[in-house]
Amino acid sequence: MTPREYWTPICELSQYIRCMSRACIFDHSTNWITDWGMLLTIPTEGYLEVSEGPYPFHQFSWIHLSTKRIRGGRFGKALEFVDIKESLVTSLNRCGRSFELRHDIWSYRDFFKDDPVMIIYLENPFFSDSKVG
Repeated sequence: MTPREYWTPICELSQYIRCMSRACIFDHSTNWITDWGMLLTIPTEGYLEVSEGPYPFHQFSWIHLSTKRIRGGRFGKALEFVDIKESLVTSLNRCGRSFELRHDIWSYRDFFKDDPVMIIYLENPFFSDSKVG
């Protein structure tokens, strides 16, 4: 299976359910974690894109999907978390992807600070720090 074949259903699911994601990227000898964002896509061949830009597939160590999404914030409605865990887990099982449910802390801009959340941890089977450079 190619990286594109592996990640396409996950990207489509993320967009359809509108879940937040973040990634750990190994970029020229440095690991760093992106901010949470609503972008997870394949913009061009060989690249996966998250909220902080596109990087080659092999530079992604892992992807987190939040099991909660934000609703509200417009027209005077309060911001709140909506649980989407069941939809994410069911869909990932259907497309045959390995994942782990983990507890984590979720912060997003000035709205939520260190709120507990369960995340879906997706290890990148194509990650290789030896290809960076």
